[in-house]
Amino acid sequence: MQSTLVDDLRAKRPAIYSRWKEVLSLDPETSPLGDPEILVYMIDLTLDELFRDLGGSDGATGRAHAAAAACACGRNPYTNYFAAGRQAVREALILAQANLAPLLPADRDAAFRDLDEAYGRIERSHVDLFCSVCQHKPGTGFEHTSQHETHR
Repeated sequence: MQSTLVDDLRAKRPAIYSRWKEVLSLDPETSPLGDPEILVYMIDLTLDELFRDLGGSDGATGRAHAAAAACACGRNPYTNYFAAGRQAVREALILAQANLAPLLPADRDAAFRDLDEAYGRIERSHVDLFCSVCQHKPGTGFEHTSQHETHR
């Protein structure tokens, strides 16, 4: 990603944080750990990681496109968290690109690809880690029981 875009995104950090928090509060909680008031404390750390990754990118990563991470049971609190963040950083990138005129379509698309790749790696690492310890994932024997049934 172009360094001017990364710098502009860094300058928009307070707006990204606010938008992320706003979008996160609109999503239904997937579990008690999915409470937006708990997850909001991760935003700064996630943005630090994202900007570190984007700052090391030269725009020619050659890495595969990073799809959003998936959770088999639907209880992972990070799925809504990262979906909200993805929206917030994409909106910020659109605004940053609007400040660069003229921006070639190929450069615009490359910036989105770089953002999605970096963000996807961060998202997958958190979602996958949580899913690795989940007792509701397929094959654990807990996937069809409710919380009340497991404590009887």
